[in-house]
Amino acid sequence: MWKIVEKILHKPEQERRRILFVSVTLLTTLIIFVWLSFLYARYLNSANERRGIQHTASPFEIFAKEAQGRFNQVKADYIDLTGTFSEINNTLKNMATSSSFAGTSSESSEKSSFYSTTSEETSSQVRE
Repeated sequence: MWKIVEKILHKPEQERRRILFVSVTLLTTLIIFVWLSFLYARYLNSANERRGIQHTASPFEIFAKEAQGRFNQVKADYIDLTGTFSEINNTLKNMATSSSFAGTSSESSEKSSFYSTTSEETSSQVRE
């Protein structure tokens, strides 16, 4: 943000005034839009109350409900993903430990067969 301000400060005064005018106009338009939408929602609610019609949701209420629903969905998806990743991690750990034990047992059986063969050869050589 400060980099943008510094860039604007280095520009000529006429261009800075133009940037100021555009930003103030946009901000004022945004404020007026928000104010009018609240005013319109209040007008609709009061007119509907006089007619006996139920409450009409304002655009901001609709947006807030929609955003909350989407946020809850993203949160649920995140929880599902973390559960899935932890399951995958546990499976990989189990596979790694079981394969390392299997490798150790096969290596030990190979070693024992080597030693038994060597001891048999040695004993037969001694007999001769």
